[in-house]
Amino acid sequence: MKKTILTAVFMAFTAFGFSQGYSGVGIKAGLNYSQNGDLKSDVNGAVDDILSGASQKTGYHIGLYKKIDLPMVYLRPEIIFTSTSSEYNIENTAAIFERSKIDLPIIVGYKLLGPLHVFAGPAFQYVLKDTFNDGVQDFELSDIEKNITLGMQLGVGFNLNKIGIDIRLERGLTPNEVNLVNTKITDVNDRIDSRPRQLIFSLSYNLN
Repeated sequence: MKKTILTAVFMAFTAFGFSQGYSGVGIKAGLNYSQNGDLKSDVNGAVDDILSGASQKTGYHIGLYKKIDLPMVYLRPEIIFTSTSSEYNIENTAAIFERSKIDLPIIVGYKLLGPLHVFAGPAFQYVLKDTFNDGVQDFELSDIEKNITLGMQLGVGFNLNKIGIDIRLERGLTPNEVNLVNTKITDVNDRIDSRPRQLIFSLSYNLN
């Protein structure tokens, strides 16, 4: 896994370094409608007893991309700062799980007709910070199981001159959990399945 991640990072940063014969560098920003997995517990010896499912909350992202035109397709590595949140209903109280991360999607796209294009590719993420709050207190979180994980993105986009709009879905593939420490929710081992599920809306601008 680590070797695959290093290879992907190398490819992305190499692509950002090229400047001749390619369609340029751009900036992008937008909104995420994200949802993590269930809040679970081992209460009374039950395995994966679900306390609450996650509800979607709005987050945001901002970053850079490099679009590289190839025969028939294009390659588009991106470096994105992303903030996401999910809501859990615990004993009629809304608790919010928030995450800050660096995303590294490596997208392969295909131009369908005129300005319309479709794309898909792997998306690596590096977790910067997690918080869990019920409006009264911040719960202490253990170290996340994995700081670097792999997901998949696919979507459709529309370009008009230097402006682009795209909609994409993201699903985390690497199993990953974070534990809540010394909570009053249950007696032992409350944990959140932190794999992201996102609907992402982005507006981009080609700087070249």
